[in-house]
Amino acid sequence: MNNLKSKKIDHDPAVKSIINKLKDIDNDILSMISQNRQVHAVNYALDLLKQFRIRLPKSPNVISLHFELIKIKRLIKKNRINDLLRLPEINNEKILAAAHIISKCLSAAYSSVPELLPYLSFKQVDLSIRYGLAPFSAYSFATCGLVLCSMGDIKTGIIYSNLALKLQRRLKAIEYTAHTLFTAYYFSLHWKYHVKKALKPLLHVIKVGMKTNSMNFSAYAANTFTVYTFLSGINLRKADSIASSSINFINKGKMGKGLNHYNLITKQAIANLINPVEQYDSLKGQFYDEDIMIPIHKGYNDLPPLYFIYFNKFFLSYLFGDCDIARKHIQSSELYIKGIMSTFHYPIHFFYSALVYTGLFMRSRKKERSSFLKRIKKALRLFEEWSRFCPDNYINKYVLLKAEYAKICGDAQSAMNYYQQSVKLSKKNGFIQETAISCELAGKFYSGIGQEIIARCFIKKCHLYYEKWGALNKIQRLSEEYSYLTPPIIREKSKLIWFWRKMVKKKNPLRIKESILKRQVNQLEEDKYPHTTRLSDQEKRVVDLLKKGMLYKEIAYDLNVSLNTIRTYVKRIHKKMGVKTTEEIIKLSEIKVNNIINSSLN
Repeated sequence: MNNLKSKKIDHDPAVKSIINKLKDIDNDILSMISQNRQVHAVNYALDLLKQFRIRLPKSPNVISLHFELIKIKRLIKKNRINDLLRLPEINNEKILAAAHIISKCLSAAYSSVPELLPYLSFKQVDLSIRYGLAPFSAYSFATCGLVLCSMGDIKTGIIYSNLALKLQRRLKAIEYTAHTLFTAYYFSLHWKYHVKKALKPLLHVIKVGMKTNSMNFSAYAANTFTVYTFLSGINLRKADSIASSSINFINKGKMGKGLNHYNLITKQAIANLINPVEQYDSLKGQFYDEDIMIPIHKGYNDLPPLYFIYFNKFFLSYLFGDCDIARKHIQSSELYIKGIMSTFHYPIHFFYSALVYTGLFMRSRKKERSSFLKRIKKALRLFEEWSRFCPDNYINKYVLLKAEYAKICGDAQSAMNYYQQSVKLSKKNGFIQETAISCELAGKFYSGIGQEIIARCFIKKCHLYYEKWGALNKIQRLSEEYSYLTPPIIREKSKLIWFWRKMVKKKNPLRIKESILKRQVNQLEEDKYPHTTRLSDQEKRVVDLLKKGMLYKEIAYDLNVSLNTIRTYVKRIHKKMGVKTTEEIIKLSEIKVNNIINSSLN
């Protein structure tokens, strides 16, 4: 590393000019960040650092990064934690100026050039240990903790995040308070404590950022607060209200539109779960338009929003049962995954992507299966480690992945045990949406092995948990997808209530009274299949799946029977119903709910 105490630097007029203009430089960097020009902010800072003889690699690679990591670990080992807290304060203005510039571009480097972040972070820590503590030191150790967690050394990363918080209390550096608190809480806290425990500290960061004029970190904390409420299983209506409040807070503070993307993306994803939409995975609506924003984010190389767009797309696709489309969105999101290193989104990505691959496994080719299996096993290894650090966040996810893995390996007994455990643990840890997913996957598993009574119980619980979460669109999809496991009266009642809510949302002049709806629901106690009274339960399921446009091969997979068995079922249905084609079967078995809805409008 370069010696900043060189006499050449002391007499360099360019260095003196930079020191005299530090406030203007701060404003320039912050302005670029608020305008979503993070790459420009980093390049501007790097050009200034060259005047201090600090040169960073233009094209970082794994070997050089590993070398830097070894050097910084050796330097850290020479000093115990208590010794670091007792370091003297620095009094050299050129070292302070260089480190100050590094601290101002760290957030921009994380978003747009994550490969440079370890070098910048390690350089700051090196300056603190070699020359003494400064106002930026707590922030530098918090960022170092972030980098170490992202590189897999979670234990050491948490230690240095805690050290950063202690240093912050000792140094009382008001200017860097929001920086330090946000970095420690956002990137390290979830590895040790439940994600909901980060909500209060994030509110504190918002207040501190406003008081200390660190507006960009107040905005980051507001965005994170919104995302955490969404991912932690809080009711979607409440999460939507929080997103609106965060958007208004950032707009009123005039912090820049570039700092509101997480809020807007989350709000649009919530809208897709609550309100009727044509395409579930499309983030194009009242609050966000992916067609407009994706090219803009790519132009600025803004990785976190790009990742978050594709994460929500594959999350919604999986939730609504389209694993093929979800897989495409996973591949797109992985191009930008460096923009979320050490955040709570990182393990969440591996969790839902592994669920997608387990969903695709049984109907994929042999070549694809080996690739899927590697990804699933990798997720299991990671969650086994993460659940040791924070079982409150990760143990329920790990157990559900084990259940899915046991299912694809044909170990039915283990799968049963793991599904039951995952439901209990998800409920205990407060992740309502993951409790619902566990119940849904368990119901599908038990249905596949012919345990229909148990499957019905799990699907009913699944319906209740999605309702508690507030995902009305998913409830409607659930009634359609698992119609053979849901009693007709409950299924059709769900559809009528959904129709009523849709009319109210659109402020339709036609008033559908609740009493009329109840009378119509009572009529649904008649058999759903007026023309198919002689059909067996399994044959009725085949009819339901044919109505969805599924192929014989797909029906065989869903019902866990052979293709020849499905062909036999179809022949029997033809004879019993007196028809010759599948189209005639669908016409005769149509549900009466459409007639009821039409009659309620008259």
